[in-house]
Amino acid sequence: MTVFWIKLLAVVSMLADHTACVLDNAGILGSGASGLLHAFGRMAFPLYAFLAANGWRHTRSRQRYLRRLLVFAGISQLPFTFALQRLPTGGYRFLQLNVFFTLAAGLLLTNWLQALPGATGAAQAPFWKKLLPVLVLLPLVPWMDYSFWGVLLIAVLCLAGRRRAQGLFLTVWALLEYTPDAAKLAANPLHTLLPLLFALCAVGAALFYNGKKGPSLQYAFYAVYPVHLLLLALLAQFVLR
Repeated sequence: MTVFWIKLLAVVSMLADHTACVLDNAGILGSGASGLLHAFGRMAFPLYAFLAANGWRHTRSRQRYLRRLLVFAGISQLPFTFALQRLPTGGYRFLQLNVFFTLAAGLLLTNWLQALPGATGAAQAPFWKKLLPVLVLLPLVPWMDYSFWGVLLIAVLCLAGRRRAQGLFLTVWALLEYTPDAAKLAANPLHTLLPLLFALCAVGAALFYNGKKGPSLQYAFYAVYPVHLLLLALLAQFVLR
């Protein structure tokens, strides 16, 4: 699979998950359809984490790459809040941060780890200077999508290098994140296992990456995140209320 097809799969699974969230809040989606869409959406983050690590290794300017992620994180935050963070009481979780912040935090952590004395390919800037942005974002990690383990996964994928090692870490993360407890598994085995199965499908897609880029629609894939959130926010606010 090329980068293009992995990005497309990540986008489609994300759209399914986010659309289900909005329809769930409006009470117009059945439990079966909702469970299936949310389970399918579990493919998105492992794929985005893999793509972020791949982009980090191949980009011509890591600083521009980080800035681009942070710019889109800022642009996406209000649509993210109004589309997906509505409380049952009618308010919103304004402190919850979108996935672009998670991706940026993971890459900033990688940037610092690669600058540590003795690290392979250590960057020219002193490691303590690269620690500063990590310390700025660190207090925000609990409010990011996928929290600490999501940030750590991105850093590990960046540092792993080899595809098999990346596949191993993605598999371990998926098992830790989505393995259901025994009670839920006994009550409804298929329904509770679906998120894990789809997350493992994402691992398979990453392992089938062939090292090729495919069609270049870089900014389209960035823009689809805030644009779809804006449309879902408008739908939630003015159509489904």
